[in-house]
Formats: sequence, structure tokens, C-alpha cells
Amino acid sequence: MRSLGLMCGAGPLPARMAVEAARLGWRIVAFTFPGATEPGGWADVVIPSRIEAMNPVLEALAREKIAGMLFSGKFWMGDLLGASTTADAAHTTMAARAGALLDDNLTRAIVETLTAFGVEAARPAPVLSATGWSPPAAARAARRPRRSGRTSDEV
Repeated sequence: MRSLGLMCGAGPLPARMAVEAARLGWRIVAFTFPGATEPGGWADVVIPSRIEAMNPVLEALAREKIAGMLFSGKFWMGDLLGASTTADAAHTTMAARAGALLDDNLTRAIVETLTAFGVEAARPAPVLSATGWSPPAAARAARRPRRSGRTSDEV
């Protein structure tokens, strides 16, 4: 059975995603961060984690033979900013790779790190759509974007 790592932030979404991913055939390894809802039996393995301590997370990726990783729930930027004084080497390396604390930079650094460990950043769409929390494709936008960035009824 394939193992899916689920980085769990706060809120109900990690549990819903885990239940659906398990239904789709995944073994769930939940990495729970501060503020995350306690896994109530929806994960096969639970690994309490901290933003500033990424070495244990990376070790668990190999130990648990994680094939894919999903991120779910709310993570606070303040936790990331506060981690700079107590961060381990893995966190420091990812932060340096990201450069500025921008969503795109952080995402790129995380994906590069996962890829180096042979873990694919999984697409959440198949899991989200099954939870009922993802709108159908036709409802995502009222109009199709144009190349110019303007809508068809603009001059």
C-alpha cells in the first residue's frame, strides 16, 4: 500500500482529506503541527511535528516510505517567523533556499526538498473533490480569462 504524508495544520480539512485519501487506497502518515486537530483514528501513523524541527520530518519520510505529500489546514506565518531562533539545520536550509518568506518561494523550497527525498508533492484535487469541499470546475470562474488579463466586456 502506498503511503501518503499529510502535513496537518489547524481546522477540519486534514481529517476530511485523510479519510478520503484512505478510501482511495492510501496509507495515511499524519505530520501534526501545533494547532492541528488531534487525529481521531483517521491516520495510520501520527508524527507530532514542529515548523522549526524539520529533520525529524525528513527522517520520517524515508522511514515511512512516503510516496506523496499533501498539505492541509491552516499554518501560521508567525510560527514560521518565530522558528528562526530555534530552527534545526533542515529548516534553516529550506528557509535559505526560499529566500524571502513569500508563498511561492516557500512552496518551491518545500517541493524541492521533498523531491530530493523522492517524495512527490501530491495534487489535492482528487481528494478535495471527493470531500465535497472543492467546487465543480464550471463554478470556479464566471468568465474565462483572456490573454490581456481583461474580461471580454472591458474595452
